[in-house]
Amino acid sequence: MTLYQPEDKPERIVVAVTNGNSNTVTDGDIAGYWKNKIDKMLPDKPDLIVLPEAANQIRGTKNGFDPRVREYMTQTARENGCIIAFPCLRDLGDGKFANSMELIGRNGETLGIYDKTFVTIPEI
Repeated sequence: MTLYQPEDKPERIVVAVTNGNSNTVTDGDIAGYWKNKIDKMLPDKPDLIVLPEAANQIRGTKNGFDPRVREYMTQTARENGCIIAFPCLRDLGDGKFANSMELIGRNGETLGIYDKTFVTIPEI
């Protein structure tokens, strides 16, 4: 039996994490809100950017989201060669939404999506 043998010196990655809440945006420019935060991280050339939950939610709505935020995230991933963990509300159709985490690849492609399966009390 052959056991997994890691590299002698694994490649290190740079991870950038930010806090924030798109519900605090009062002018409606959620993409601009995240751009301001992400621009501060980009000089460090992160391999992975991690955002907080519901990064595209519109203030004062339960299921409202801004699709321009995802467009900005895919553009940022492509232009900076990084991966973005993008927590978002996704419209599943028929009035159903998912609280999801989309992993956006270095070329702006979707690497995968995780839909949260255990909701919190406010999400019910």
